[in-house]
Amino acid sequence: MAHDFQLTVRDGLPTRGRLTYSGHEFLFVELPGWEHPDGIAVVSVGTLQIHIDIATQLAMGVDGLSVRASWGDSTLAVPEIKPGEVVVEPIGFAFSSGVGYPYLDSANWNTTFDAVSGWICVGDDTASRASMITTDTALSIHDGVMTAVWLRPEMV
Repeated sequence: MAHDFQLTVRDGLPTRGRLTYSGHEFLFVELPGWEHPDGIAVVSVGTLQIHIDIATQLAMGVDGLSVRASWGDSTLAVPEIKPGEVVVEPIGFAFSSGVGYPYLDSANWNTTFDAVSGWICVGDDTASRASMITTDTALSIHDGVMTAVWLRPEMV
């Protein structure tokens, strides 16, 4: 069952880290990992996992599986990306540590890769803005709804 969330962007600095993509494992990994004493929950966008700090409800980074052969190749119009924090507030339920929550209708989002810029867009690639939550990860939010995940991993 997909869940509903209200997402809010606020001023802040992105979490430091380095996003990598392993082509032979089909895996995105954010380094270093996250340590949160109150635990983390996961909001799933297809097979990607957006890690949410339960205490602050902040999106902290992304990891997960993504098969390169399933990506479309295209030149992306990368949106204006500014540092920020994204608060993910669950509607009608509370986050529980270690639990994953599917994001509405995201299982069928397209993934597009721009080999020139190095950016990967999961979702709507027509967004004009995105908030950088980690060094190499940004979320596009429109009227409280996430429309895309932008990734610029180091390919390893």
